[in-house]
Amino acid sequence: MTRRRIIQEGKEPEYRSITIAGPTKYYNKKLVKVPGTGAARIETLPTISAQWFHDLCEEIAPARRSKYLTQSQLAHFLKTSQAMISKLETGKANPTAEFLDRLFKVLGLDVEIRFRD
Repeated sequence: MTRRRIIQEGKEPEYRSITIAGPTKYYNKKLVKVPGTGAARIETLPTISAQWFHDLCEEIAPARRSKYLTQSQLAHFLKTSQAMISKLETGKANPTAEFLDRLFKVLGLDVEIRFRD
């Protein structure tokens, strides 16, 4: 099966054909992506930089360990991935309030919010 790309006016083709072995027969060719073409990458959301969030994240790993849970087991209970738990523990995630509520219930944590002038 060959891939066909429509080349638009003034644009570089997204893929090009290269010879990978032997004579230039169709079975010795391969389509490769041309660097710098294609869709632009979407920037990820910035992580939360507030100190209260990092203080909160520092409490998650010890609470998880006190329940003798691995990151994978905690992720299973929360119906998420182990990578998300790792990002959360290091402060690199942007969790929703609903997710944090489920996390606190599983770990048995109480959160108290105080506002100061």
